[in-house]
Parts: sequence; structure tokens; C-alpha cells
Amino acid sequence: MMRWLRALRSLFCLEFITMLGVAVLVSTATAASADNVDVQVAVVAVQGYASPPPPPYDQSSWGCSEAQMGPDSAPYVICVSPASIATKADKQGDPVRITWNLTGAGWAFPTAAGGIYIKKKKHWWVKSNSATQYKATNRKENGAVEYSYTVGVINAGYLLTWDPMILN
Repeated sequence: MMRWLRALRSLFCLEFITMLGVAVLVSTATAASADNVDVQVAVVAVQGYASPPPPPYDQSSWGCSEAQMGPDSAPYVICVSPASIATKADKQGDPVRITWNLTGAGWAFPTAAGGIYIKKKKHWWVKSNSATQYKATNRKENGAVEYSYTVGVINAGYLLTWDPMILN
């Protein structure tokens, strides 16, 4: 009887260790894939010129709108990096996430008009996290589906907009 109990205890111990190992592997894979799908996008409103934009916004990773009238009747542009967003995911059907972070004193994403609006959004789910951050989630498509989206920022009642691109 004692030999049988020891064998049963060893079996349960082995079963527990195996289950624990599988749980660790699954949680590690999930964390790794979550990091792999997030695309960070910088958004800024820049004052004082028509074009081309000043450094660092003149680099190829940045895209800027045409000049628009902003606070104090000064010209402003919205600059976004990366200008054309290519979603990250290993294969079709995997989750993708885009996070837009707005910087600049006094600027915010408008609450009523929507700071980020994906046109013909199909399966995109867009959410405001704060006055300076938006997130959008979807599943990876074939890598060639284009979505135009509108970025809107507001300061002192002036709304600036621009329409960059997402490639999913």
C-alpha cells in the first residue's frame, strides 16, 4: 500500500510540474506576441512655417499635413511618425494594435469629433485612452489592405486635421 501511495504522489508531482511548465511557456509566448503587435505613433502640432517642416519632422519617418490656421492666427502642421503605419504581426489573423501619442503644450485629441477616425474601418476598434492618447486594435489582414484615417488635434478652439495611411 505504501509503495502505491508513493507512486501516486510521484505521478501527481510530475503532472503538476508539467502543467506548470506549460503555463509558463504559454504566458511567455503571449507576452512576446503582445510586444510584437504594438505600433507606437508620435503625433505633434508644429507652429510657424508653411513647408517644408523643420527638423526632426523633415526626416523620412515623419509625415506632415499642409499648413493650417491655428492659435494666434499662426500656421501649424500636424506631423505623424511613422507617416504610413505598417501593422506588426507574424501572420494573418494575429492581433495588431496601434497607439497614437500626442505631445505639445495645449494640444489634445478632440472628444466630440474624435481624435483618430479610421475611414471604412471594417474591424478596427478605436478607443480614446486620454486627451493625448488613442488606441486601435484589429486582426492582421494580408498586409496590403490600406486604411485612410483622420488625425484631429485641438488647441484654443482651433481644430487641425490630416489624413495619413494604415497598411494592414
